[in-house]
Amino acid sequence: MLRNFFSDIMFRMISLLFLHTGAILRYIFNHFISRNRYSYHASILNAPLLDHSGMPYHEAFNEWKGQQDERNRHACTQLNAKQQHILETLKTEGYTHEEAIDSMISAGDICIVDTNIFPRNPEHFSNRALNRLVGLLFW
Repeated sequence: MLRNFFSDIMFRMISLLFLHTGAILRYIFNHFISRNRYSYHASILNAPLLDHSGMPYHEAFNEWKGQQDERNRHACTQLNAKQQHILETLKTEGYTHEEAIDSMISAGDICIVDTNIFPRNPEHFSNRALNRLVGLLFW
């Protein structure tokens, strides 16, 4: 049992090493060579599994991203009574409106969907799996 525990820890450490090595290499390639301005964070997250029958995945992803960005804008402007009370409390403490909203997002009072994701179809190969493969090939 203890042996399985240590082997699981070693496997996870090696897996994370491959994952982040692959993500770094993909970030360097996308940022400097192919001029796609995706962040490092975008290559770590898996893209959502979308129903894109009849259209390419990239178009369905852009449509999903637009919907989520619109939802995020509404979540920051249309606050319920509890969120409005927290916002007013933060403003009385000296926060500006933007700082108060950012603070509420980081505290989890306002839930937004992260749309900073590299658009790779997870039916074929997820971002994390590709990162691990690239990291394995590098090492």
